[in-house]
Amino acid sequence: MQLTLTQVVHLNLLVEDRDMNISSLLLLLCAFCSQQVVATGFYKESCPITDSEGNKLVDLEVTLRCLTRGDNKVSCINEDEDNLGPAMVIDKCGPLNVKVFYKVCNKAPYEFELNQPKTKLIFETVRQEGFRGDIIPPHQCKKVKIKKTINTCEKIHAMSLQVTGASLVPFLDGSDIKKIYGYCYLFRRTTMEYASPSLPTIDN
Repeated sequence: MQLTLTQVVHLNLLVEDRDMNISSLLLLLCAFCSQQVVATGFYKESCPITDSEGNKLVDLEVTLRCLTRGDNKVSCINEDEDNLGPAMVIDKCGPLNVKVFYKVCNKAPYEFELNQPKTKLIFETVRQEGFRGDIIPPHQCKKVKIKKTINTCEKIHAMSLQVTGASLVPFLDGSDIKKIYGYCYLFRRTTMEYASPSLPTIDN
């Protein structure tokens, strides 16, 4: 199990608390374990734009997640930061059912208006159905989930999310709004690693 820095600090504080018994500490560790498993396979990119005083006019956060479908869900996105290492080791190649999640969050205090023609959800070079509605209210998100079947005999599979639009920032006197344009992009891929050194073939 790998804990985040925040979780380590919390644990240190709790261990120093003499009222914290061993059972409670074990339960807490299990909770951290569950959170770590739930978070597996999430990849985020933040794209803030601030004014001269540091106020966030645009604050987009885009997320991609890919999981295999079935009882034993596994992330199907490369884990390393350089996006090059193998994501999955497979015994034999063939069709694999996956679920892909696209998400955009508006973390700014203003509405964000999506430019739908330029907002693109891509899976293996094919544009997918986009987010519903043009407006993302402040501190809210939009999500899209798709189900796909990939051919693991093909070594590389890619997905990306591009969000374009503008924050609707009102003038101080409330007479009108100005558009502050924003853009955020995230690309991830999965690379197959084959357990057998022989060339992969699809079983018929």
